Amino acid sequence: MHSEQFEKLRTFLAEIPDDVARVEGPVEYEGADGPFVVIFTHDWSNQAARTAEATLLSRCAEQHLIRVFGTTGTAGREMADGLQPFRVFTDQDTIFWVSEYMLREGKIGSIAFLGLVSSADLALVGLEDEKQYAEVRRFFSDHDYMGFSQANERRFPILVDNLLAALREEGESIGGATLIAEEYLPFKRVLTEQRIGHVVVRSLSKGANQACSMDPHDRDRDDPTKMDPMQRMFEDEEAAKRARKALNRG
Repeated sequence: MHSEQFEKLRTFLAEIPDDVARVEGPVEYEGADGPFVVIFTHDWSNQAARTAEATLLSRCAEQHLIRVFGTTGTAGREMADGLQPFRVFTDQDTIFWVSEYMLREGKIGSIAFLGLVSSADLALVGLEDEKQYAEVRRFFSDHDYMGFSQANERRFPILVDNLLAALREEGESIGGATLIAEEYLPFKRVLTEQRIGHVVVRSLSKGANQACSMDPHDRDRDDPTKMDPMQRMFEDEEAAKRARKALNRG
């Protein structure tokens, strides 16, 4: 464990505004060089929660607190490979504007947003085993909820193992994982059983949930009195500058 990096992470988590996210669990580490996992979770149907989580991921990447991020629903490096052409596109302001719009509309998740807009050196890893994940999806689509539950029990240790393998491969001690609400508790249980240090960052829902659809032309979201607390927190940083520049084009 890189103690300086861990202390910076601890400070960052302590400074997250209480109305943006709840940090659940002690940010403590015992051991010399074992892994530490930060679980990021949110209510997918709530735009404010999606935005808060994406902002937190971006800050962790830009401040070099976390370099390895794992996510469910994809395997290996396939998602990172798919995002790479956009990361090297010449007009990055346009990439940011489109990515921010798609995040608000619920068309992409926070890990895809991070992979599109961050210039940091990242390792984005899909945590699924393709064959096992296909089994989970089949049980779900067949409404076989007993089979689905049993397959999921086998799934979560695999997710943890794949994240730990990615950390070893990248030579990192601290990793992040983005999980929906139904996933983070069983994932956390596996970490606890394996005595792996971890903490949960739960982005908070605000306002009514929606079917992942918002008006992209709502200029009220530029109103300083309605600005998201995370944007106020980082309003002088590059991401906020890009957002303002993109919005002024409209």
